[in-house]
Amino acid sequence: MEPNPFMKLFFGDGILMAKGEKWAAHRVIANNAFKMERVKSWIPDMIDSTKIMFKKWEEKNRGIDEFEIEVNGDLHYLSADIISRVAFGSSYKEGKEIFELQEQQLHLVSLATRSVYIPGFRFLPTKKNLERKRLAKKTSELIQVLIENTHRAEKDSDNLLSLLISSHKYSTNEKQRLKLKEIIDECRNFYLAGKDTAANSLSWVLLLLGLNQEWQSKARKEVLSVIGYDTSPTAETLSDLKLMNMILQETLRLYPITGFIIVLSCGEKMLLNSIL
Repeated sequence: MEPNPFMKLFFGDGILMAKGEKWAAHRVIANNAFKMERVKSWIPDMIDSTKIMFKKWEEKNRGIDEFEIEVNGDLHYLSADIISRVAFGSSYKEGKEIFELQEQQLHLVSLATRSVYIPGFRFLPTKKNLERKRLAKKTSELIQVLIENTHRAEKDSDNLLSLLISSHKYSTNEKQRLKLKEIIDECRNFYLAGKDTAANSLSWVLLLLGLNQEWQSKARKEVLSVIGYDTSPTAETLSDLKLMNMILQETLRLYPITGFIIVLSCGEKMLLNSIL
């Protein structure tokens, strides 16, 4: 079954929409980006982003007995910051406009998929169609700037964008670089899929721990005993958090975001075997 053309406009030919040999080639590149040793090297950047969020919470808590935090929103901010740092070599501030454009595009695509699609309708110069095209064009332009900056300054970097630029896909025993449009489409796919899946999974974890105080106490005790109060975690200490790993696995079992990602609020789902 072919996807709604508006979804195709949103995701392009990235890994979530690619088929056949193109999908296989893009998956190889994605797998190379997420090898365990490379992910471990990103931990310091993840810690830096998390500390910024904690500092924000501490400042809000200062001198106040009771206060509210919109945790899911902050976790989306956190996952966006981490993706920008480790995958695209930029700070969240530099990528902020891209995320905002992606959210606006997703909203418009969601509206379109709730209605019966009339063939050729997307070509009509309606207000929403023009806005979809404008957002897609603007997003591509901003990602292209990141690509050009990365190509000039970070050729030997291990971030995802650098790997997409330098990696080759194999076709009839020939090496070929990904085309600029393919790189842009992959960036758009990973911006959306990585940001939302990570943030929503963490939100479910915190909710379940809030509802199960006994397990929250056990988890806190383990973290303090393995890592301590004022020590930053490392790849080795994180692997020693056995109970926390169980909690994460149980959360993903109850709310499996990694198997399927709800791409649109209307409930359309796309299988993510491509990046698993």
